[in-house]
Amino acid sequence: MGWGNPTAWLLLSVAPLIILLHALRRRRRTVTVTALFLWEEALRARRSRFSLRHLRRNAQLLLQLLALLLLTTALAEPQWRRQTQVSGDLVVVLDTSASMQARGPRGSRFELARREAQRLLADLPDGARMAIITAARRPMLRSFFSADRARLREILERLQASDEPGALRPALLMALNLAQRGQGDEIVLISDGADELPADLDPGRTHIRLLQVTGGERNVGITRFAFRQEPVPAGVAPEGGSPLGSVQLFLEVRNFAATPAQARLILGFDGRPQHAVELALPARGQQRFVLPVTQREAREAYAHLEVEDDLAVDNTAHAVLGAAQDTWVLLVGARNEFLRQVFAALPHVLINSVPEVDERNFAQQARGHHLVVFDRVAPPELTVGSFLLIATTPPKLGAAASTAGWKGNGWIERPTLGGWATNHPLLRFVNLDGLRLARTLRLQVPPGAALASDGQGRPLIGAYDDGSLRLVLLGFDLLESDFPLRVAFPIFISNLVRWVHPGSLRFSAKMVQAGEAAVLAVPPRATQLRLLRPDGARLTLPAHDQLTLRYEATDRVGIYRWQGGNELRAFAVNLLDPRESDIATRDHPAWSAPRLRPGVVQTTTRAYWRLPLLLGLLVLGVEWWLWRREG
Repeated sequence: MGWGNPTAWLLLSVAPLIILLHALRRRRRTVTVTALFLWEEALRARRSRFSLRHLRRNAQLLLQLLALLLLTTALAEPQWRRQTQVSGDLVVVLDTSASMQARGPRGSRFELARREAQRLLADLPDGARMAIITAARRPMLRSFFSADRARLREILERLQASDEPGALRPALLMALNLAQRGQGDEIVLISDGADELPADLDPGRTHIRLLQVTGGERNVGITRFAFRQEPVPAGVAPEGGSPLGSVQLFLEVRNFAATPAQARLILGFDGRPQHAVELALPARGQQRFVLPVTQREAREAYAHLEVEDDLAVDNTAHAVLGAAQDTWVLLVGARNEFLRQVFAALPHVLINSVPEVDERNFAQQARGHHLVVFDRVAPPELTVGSFLLIATTPPKLGAAASTAGWKGNGWIERPTLGGWATNHPLLRFVNLDGLRLARTLRLQVPPGAALASDGQGRPLIGAYDDGSLRLVLLGFDLLESDFPLRVAFPIFISNLVRWVHPGSLRFSAKMVQAGEAAVLAVPPRATQLRLLRPDGARLTLPAHDQLTLRYEATDRVGIYRWQGGNELRAFAVNLLDPRESDIATRDHPAWSAPRLRPGVVQTTTRAYWRLPLLLGLLVLGVEWWLWRREG
């Protein structure tokens, strides 16, 4: 037991004053006597007022002293402390990647994982809460901390395994941001362990526990399904007059099981099978094929494996075939032969050029071009479209990117290259090693937007993409660098054109990996796109004042068909991930340890000042009643 305000006990020092006032209190009354000796009796009664016996009999005094004691006790805030072991909240990270669809004797791995999550929910202590995160290509928070068992159970029942490759690390980082280690919170990862577990997240340090589900380890899958355009010599028309020319298909099939497998591979176009190949795959073996595409007018291609295995999502691959579309580029600024020649050398790229733009009709100009290049010319406000800014920065971005914070504060003389993001689509196959610059703008870009930086980490190239606005910023003047003289320059421009307009290739096989965003071209004057998913769901996507639209819900493999105006188009989604197709069980002993922190011993304090306060007020009420009664 303790006291929250022990100085309140000093109020008891007024108790002697109360006693003194009661002792000195006199009540005058008139007494009529008939004899003198009776005065002596009256005087003796008066002297008896000062006796302790009289004080003990004085109920009002006792009640006042009791009220003082009780009120002082309330002000001193009596507290009782006790130590209890408290169970923390639970964060469940549920793996929903494609490998969780593998089926075994007890059902799919995801069904087993859902049962484990439901068991954890049933065993959750009273008062504890649960949060649910799903982990596929991107993590998703399905439920924040909640103690509503019925709602959490309903969320678990609705979850399904996706066709996306897995990425556990981002989901675990999200879980670590939710959990409070000091409160005994625990993170439980329910997964088949087929994906690589992040080595930097030590379970002993982060309090992450793995519940591994297994079942089904035989799998044969298609891991490569790619088309390529054969080079056509200059001045020679494409073979057969077809706009596609001569096309080859590259296909790879792998056996991930520890035993040999037999399979039948079927290749077809527009829903009709054209080729069939019998495969005999050794254990952990693979076969590759390079086949000519003779169906040049076909719109869709597919490859399908007829095989008995435990994972079906990688047994089929699709592609949507088509000729390239023209890409319109607007060059704004003084004539720059380097830019003009590199854009003119790209197939199906058409160029317009103006020395400057008028802000009043710029929005209409931007909508009529797939890419607008501002070369050393300050642009107006940028809202919708794709833009390349060279040695200049935007004064203002649209509402969707108003907080992006792109600025240029002066110049940096003779910067040195520090590094660049080789995995970004803009810098793929681009070698900037030894790049020479006379100067560059001192750029300020949002976090994660820098693609290349100098030796001190200051951005040289930046990129921004929110679906409706795509912005690429070169902080340096091309004419004050050797970038246009390098092989990397036409590769960079080609990557840029493909990034802003994926249909710009002479031949295109439209496909993305499950979980990747697909860029949909918006037909002129179309205000919305109607999309049909492979699972039969129909969606309507708004597309006002946009040339392209990013669609990110590509969680199912198959053909996605969409229509804008009178144009009907499609794109394909495939798994094509050898790591995800390898469903062999892996042991993770460090992650599968028992519960690391069963709880936290906490000291709880509870104050009891209300009871003495109420009793003190009650005693004062009784004392006041007695005082009124005695007059």
